[in-house]
Amino acid sequence: MDVKVKEYRSQGAFQGDAQRMARDGWTVQSVTDRPQRAGCLRILLTGGIALVWKPPSRVMVTYQREERDREL
Repeated sequence: MDVKVKEYRSQGAFQGDAQRMARDGWTVQSVTDRPQRAGCLRILLTGGIALVWKPPSRVMVTYQREERDREL
């Protein structure tokens, strides 16, 4: 069994890639929305706004597919 984990910056990127992966035989096993924390540069550039204005979350997806018979 093959397993692949991918991280996407948006739901739209996930949706487009999920369709392509499905054509290749991959199925989605789990989807997790991962919130991002504000980095030091973001805090320095925006000041206190960084505490209110959070960066967009990332989408973590685990794909799985059955191993195919590989002919040499």
